Amino acid sequence: MFQAIWDKAKSENPSIKPRAIYLRIEQVKKRYKNTISSRMASNILAAEMGIDIHRLLRNNADELKELQELVRAAQPQFIVTNKKEIKKERNTEIVIEKQIVDSFGLPPNLSQEANRMANLYPRMYVIENLIRLFGYG
Repeated sequence: MFQAIWDKAKSENPSIKPRAIYLRIEQVKKRYKNTISSRMASNILAAEMGIDIHRLLRNNADELKELQELVRAAQPQFIVTNKKEIKKERNTEIVIEKQIVDSFGLPPNLSQEANRMANLYPRMYVIENLIRLFGYG
């Protein structure tokens, strides 16, 4: 797995040193509070870098299963934001949607629903792509 990470990193930054890869793996371990092995941390790093881990682990079904279970069990990271920013976001209305609703004489709640869904979309997008990345869907 290290070789795949190394090759990918070298393609993005030809002057990268092996030590930088080891540090990235250690950062992944720290995110998991040092409860995972370096091998599992390198698998997670590889997946985060867009490396096809299914292809690399095709001969090691146990390790792939362990990785999938680990990712599935991982707690989502919450972003702390200022209360004023949250209130500002809630009061923001998508003007384009309201214009479309008004010009076609559609029900007024359509604009509110579109606004609510626009706030949810980024979260759904991330979850959907995590599911695709680790092959759950």
